[in-house]
Amino acid sequence: YGPAVRPLLADREVIPLLKSGEPAPKLWIEYVPAKYQEQVLSAFDRQAAIAVKLNNTTTVYRYWGDKAFESGSPWYTLDPSLEPSVARSLLALPEGNSAVHVSQFAVPANTVIVLGKAASQVKGFGSYATGGGTQLYVPDPSIVTLIGRIR
Repeated sequence: YGPAVRPLLADREVIPLLKSGEPAPKLWIEYVPAKYQEQVLSAFDRQAAIAVKLNNTTTVYRYWGDKAFESGSPWYTLDPSLEPSVARSLLALPEGNSAVHVSQFAVPANTVIVLGKAASQVKGFGSYATGGGTQLYVPDPSIVTLIGRIR
């Protein structure tokens, strides 16, 4: 995966995903639809993002609430245990996402995802949105299946 993976290895949930996947053949930004590239670039710490081809169906989680909906978003994480305030901070969630709910989803095998650290969004969302948590971007969220709500 190269040097960009190093900052991700501190998260215990990342290692099994990397072991069960493989480096995707293109740069991670090439998997993002052109109309979303600027937004996605600003959401990731560019030094830490990598493209991973999943070799198995993979469980991911979405924090949501208030103006943020349960399904349809391309943004997920690997850790379902964060308190809402911690999720909002580490994942730099927008002000309209209270993160009071967590839902579990399945990403099918052979999907390329973008994995990296959330960039700070303090200037755009507020002082709480410091970033630094591991997030996943699924370029085609229509392929992700809702398993169920955790809270």
